[in-house]
Amino acid sequence: MMTACFQFICLIVSLLMFAPAAHASEQSGEFLTPDGLHTEPWFNKTTGDLSRDLKAATAEGKKLVIFWEQLGCTYCEKMHEINLKAEGTVHFIRKNFYVVQLNMRGKRQMTDFDGATMSEAKLAHAHRVGGTPTIEFRDNQADEVFRMPGYAEPMIFLGVFDYVANSGYDDSPLVPWLKAKYLGNQQSGGS
Repeated sequence: MMTACFQFICLIVSLLMFAPAAHASEQSGEFLTPDGLHTEPWFNKTTGDLSRDLKAATAEGKKLVIFWEQLGCTYCEKMHEINLKAEGTVHFIRKNFYVVQLNMRGKRQMTDFDGATMSEAKLAHAHRVGGTPTIEFRDNQADEVFRMPGYAEPMIFLGVFDYVANSGYDDSPLVPWLKAKYLGNQQSGGS
């Protein structure tokens, strides 16, 4: 047990060593949606139909990612103030992902991947979103390939996006993939 904790701490330290500097991005600031959610100017506006959003993502050669947030979510605000101000992270996400933001308690009418129409709040329930932030990653067949429930510190946040962009989920669970990618040959023998 102690060795696993030590390895996890080494993973975090290694991620921090290889982290891009978290400089304030000119592209981030305090932007709010009409219903008061923090947002980013580079987020894509949803069409209101997730299948159409998926087609737009696929046409750009990107994976669809859905940021579920809600009014008053302090961790959503922290994600915008910290994680989404790191230029390297923003660049990586914009290059590889088509981001749409949905409101877990929203009233807008949305169409799910299966054609069912409902409010954002009911869609959140249908997608098993019980808290925010929740980030859903979808492949070009609309299958959920990974989910990040809750706030993640900047390097883990970036590591998850790297994992999904490189389809790491096809070969390995997240933590072993991150260890292999970011620790590589630095790990010493023995468990």
